[in-house]
This record gives sequence, structure tokens and C-alpha cells, in this order.
Amino acid sequence: MYESPAFRLVGIGFYFVVSILIPLLLGMKIDEKLDSDPIFTILMLVFGLIIAFVGAYRQIQEVVKNKHR
Repeated sequence: MYESPAFRLVGIGFYFVVSILIPLLLGMKIDEKLDSDPIFTILMLVFGLIIAFVGAYRQIQEVVKNKHR
């Protein structure tokens, strides 16, 4: 079954949000439990951003590759 590029892009957007939000919330929870500065929040945000960009890039490359078929 062929998925439309628009549907794939919506999925990529959802992936992007989830990839950032889950580590961010986890980092906030760790900082709250340890009563620390927002070090874990920042670290987990950076981790989430890296995961989001790498995953979105790979998924966009797949959409572009399938568009040329």
C-alpha cells in the first residue's frame, strides 16, 4: 500500500514532537527527584533534539526517495 507524502510528513511531525517531549519530561522528572539544577532537563532536551533530527532526516529521505519512483 502506498502512503501519500502528506500523510508521511504528518507522521514525521508527530515523531519529532514525541522524540523531544518524552526525554524532556524525563529530564524534568529526574531534576525534580534529585533537586538539582536543570542539568538533566537540558541534557535530555539535547538528546531528544538529536534523536528527532536524525530520525526526521531519515524519514524525509525515504519520502523523497519514494517520490521519485
